[in-house]
Order: sequence, then structure tokens, then C-alpha cells
Amino acid sequence: MVDKYSLPISVTIDGEEIRIRNECDYRICLDCIKISKDESLSDQDKSFISLNVFYEDFYKIKNYEEAIAIMVEIINGEEAPKFSELNQEISDKKMPIADFNIDFPLYVAPLNAKLGYDCRRKEFTHWWTFLSAYKEIGDCYFAQVVNIRKKRYLDHRPLDKQEQRFYLENQKDVNALYKMSAEDEAFLNDEF
Repeated sequence: MVDKYSLPISVTIDGEEIRIRNECDYRICLDCIKISKDESLSDQDKSFISLNVFYEDFYKIKNYEEAIAIMVEIINGEEAPKFSELNQEISDKKMPIADFNIDFPLYVAPLNAKLGYDCRRKEFTHWWTFLSAYKEIGDCYFAQVVNIRKKRYLDHRPLDKQEQRFYLENQKDVNALYKMSAEDEAFLNDEF
């Protein structure tokens, strides 16, 4: 179990202190999330690569199961939404409403406003600090994109006139997470 009152930069696994790469900078965690979603990798490869990316002292790890559990606990964060909870059922598929990696250009400005500095220009921003600022993002472009995704693709509710205009002007960002066939796209565009 990870201490929730500090920012973990190392963990203890089987009595051995294992450092988290770059003191758990947000970039490391975003890389691990990206690896976990790589469909070209087997589950075993995803685990091995993620552990190697996450732990600076990877070579010291003997208990991979515990190392994975601790890594997931840290990435899920202190009272953060579980990344698996960002996906909800749509028909027979799981569709995300937000993606930390794909949506980064959309949420980085409001996240920076919450942090009070540009996280990209800093050498280090702890993942839990990053997550806390992410959860505080209020009304902004990114929030509008997520709201339209949710309303349109999860709830299957019609968009009002203002939302329709926003969608038509920002389809690329709203649809960035969804691989649609030409048939699906034509159907969705006929909605308007």
C-alpha cells in the first residue's frame, strides 16, 4: 500500500527499496498508460515494458506481481478516477470519453492554469500533482469536448443548437478517440 499523504518517489517491494523513474514525473505515468493501450503488444509485454519504464531500479525487482500492483495503485492515484472507469459501454465496444495521451493538447492549458506553471517546461511535476490539477479543470474547451463526447456517444442524446455548432467546428477534437468507418461518419453527419 502506498502512503497517500506524500508524493511517492520510491516504493518497497519484498523489503527492497525500488526508485520510481524520474521521481514519478507525470511523463513516466503517461508513457505507462500509453503502453497499456498499445494493441500491438501482448499483456505480458505491456507489463514488462511498463515496469521497465516506471521503475528506475527495474533490475532489482523479483516480485513482478507486487510491482505491477503498486505501479497501478500509484498511476490510479490518490482518489483519482480509475483509468478503466473513463471507459463506458457503448453498444458492444468500450469507448473512452477522455484519453490522457490523445487529449493532452486539449487539457494542458487549463491544467497549467491550475498548476500555476507550464508543466511541459518543468523538468519535474509529480504524477499526483498532475492528477490533482487535472481533476480541478473547470469550464474550458476540453470540458466542452468531453461533454459533447459523453452526450453524443455515451448517452445518445441530441445536441442542442450551440452544441451542434461546437461539434461541427471541432469534429477533429471531439472524434479524436474514435475510429469510425466512413459509413458511421456519414450516419453521424446526417444527424445535423
